[in-house]
Amino acid sequence: MDFLTNTLKYFMNSEPVNRKEQLIFYDFETTGLNPFTSKIIEYAFMKSEDDFISSLVDPETKFEFKITQITGIYPDDIQDKPTILEKMEEILRYILEDNTDTYLVAHNNDGFDKWFLKCILNEYTDIEFSRFKYIDTLILAKMLIPTLRSFSMKTLCQHFDIELSAHRAYNDTDALRQIYDRLLELLSERMFVSSEELKKNPSIVYDYIYG
Repeated sequence: MDFLTNTLKYFMNSEPVNRKEQLIFYDFETTGLNPFTSKIIEYAFMKSEDDFISSLVDPETKFEFKITQITGIYPDDIQDKPTILEKMEEILRYILEDNTDTYLVAHNNDGFDKWFLKCILNEYTDIEFSRFKYIDTLILAKMLIPTLRSFSMKTLCQHFDIELSAHRAYNDTDALRQIYDRLLELLSERMFVSSEELKKNPSIVYDYIYG
């Protein structure tokens, strides 16, 4: 894991001069809801429709059939797949960039995905959880469309006429990317800033939600 330690030292010691911002959408499928006891069985990270990484992961533990019912992932599908430890280098190479602030976007990020990320960062690397900033589209949707009957991914996809297929990491992440774009269109009307400008500068969106 030399890459992990060397990357950490390089990024954490870099001076924040002319820092860029990058936006990455992500999603985890897991064996349960508790990040301290449940394990990741699939992940996806996406910068654009054509720029993403995704993989099934061997959780090295059994999981209940209800997870298969939700995700369509069977134990046999992942028994010969790499572990999350074996995939950490790929993940970090994708989300870490020199002199760049990374904003990680997920739906229910503050209640789910970022805690699973925190657990694997803590367990397998020395990279601080605070190295990244986190944007939750669930919160953003509640702020921008408060009268919506539900703020689930399914409801938001229906609201924005976005196709949502199987409940898998790549599919959810691609739908998330489209939901985020539509939410930025609504936010741009409130802030009098173009949605493209908001997408290029996720710090504006972050400050709108958490500032």
